Amino acid sequence: MRQTGFTSKLKTMTRPVIGISTHFQYGDDYKSSFRDRIQVPELYIGRVFTAGGFPLLIPCTEDSERIELFAELLDGCVFIGGPDYPARFFNEPDAPENKASLRLRPEFEFRLMKAVLARDIPVLGICAGEQLLNIALGGKIIQHLPTAAGHYGEQYHNCRIAAGSLLRELTGKPDFQVNSCHHQAVDPAALGNGLKITAVADDGVAEAIEGTGKGFRLGLQFHAERHRDPAFSNRIFGRFLAAASA
Repeated sequence: MRQTGFTSKLKTMTRPVIGISTHFQYGDDYKSSFRDRIQVPELYIGRVFTAGGFPLLIPCTEDSERIELFAELLDGCVFIGGPDYPARFFNEPDAPENKASLRLRPEFEFRLMKAVLARDIPVLGICAGEQLLNIALGGKIIQHLPTAAGHYGEQYHNCRIAAGSLLRELTGKPDFQVNSCHHQAVDPAALGNGLKITAVADDGVAEAIEGTGKGFRLGLQFHAERHRDPAFSNRIFGRFLAAASA
């Protein structure tokens, strides 16, 4: 790929370049695009910058060449929380509760995740980003949890963390309180290739998945970027940035 001055500048920065996926918000008038917006919660940007990274927002696009260009720039990538993903991504019909958007964002993020994984770039997936990591590696998600009421609305609840896991190292505890805002989750019976579940809520929901290989792949069902313990949030992003720096 031809190196532009901007590309070369990014690659010689002392801060690792961290991509952050974005949400596409359509304007009021679907017949025109002048009110469309690319959006991302500021906390993701702040956590990446505080941890020592250079955050690069990746705009939603259907253009595969653009996605590949962005992937070439990255030292790590954060996949943010968001709407449901269409079940066609894992060869199932949509459940009635699945509110997947069939518009721009899901396909964009799916392609971006594939491009990042193909390059073995460190990945941090949060909430829907964890689910996408599992899907992209050949796994499936539960489209609507029977215990979904216990996971809505930023509720804090207990999860049990596996010994020897990265999350156990970062919390220092076998049990930890996490914040939930979701109705779907990784399907434990259909884990993606090279993944393992390392934290489970009391109702059996997978709260964290990690890669089994050398590359950094961490998916968190809870929202680490806005956890009530900012020191814990910073440890999560700090470890991710350490992997991206390496």
